[in-house]
Amino acid sequence: MESFFQHFFQFLGILVLCVTGLIALAMVLFVVIMRMPGSNPLKDVLTSLLWRLGATAGVAAVAIPIQPVPGVDAAYDMGSSLLLAAYWLGFLWDIARAFKGNRPPPAPVMKTVAPSQEEEAAKATGARLWSKDA
Repeated sequence: MESFFQHFFQFLGILVLCVTGLIALAMVLFVVIMRMPGSNPLKDVLTSLLWRLGATAGVAAVAIPIQPVPGVDAAYDMGSSLLLAAYWLGFLWDIARAFKGNRPPPAPVMKTVAPSQEEEAAKATGARLWSKDA
């Protein structure tokens, strides 16, 4: 019996390490996604992946308090499994849409620079400013 508990706790230790690694990987993916430009199709795919991981974790978190209720747990397990399967199959649709290539180009960024006091004075008087290349 002692050997069983030893193996069981060793398994739990490995499971905790794996979950910690997955959480760390999700955090790294989140930071990488936030730093990508909006026009990158990989950003759409990774964003969709993180949404689905969050939904799956949410379904699992809700399932814990529902498990002791007989009948409700079975219905929840079936319903959540079907909805998660459909949601994850939608991930394939998101991948295909992201890499089709018919995405609109990103909007150009217009930077406005406030004119200096010399430029405003030159405009008002009609004088020309001296430039280095003139």
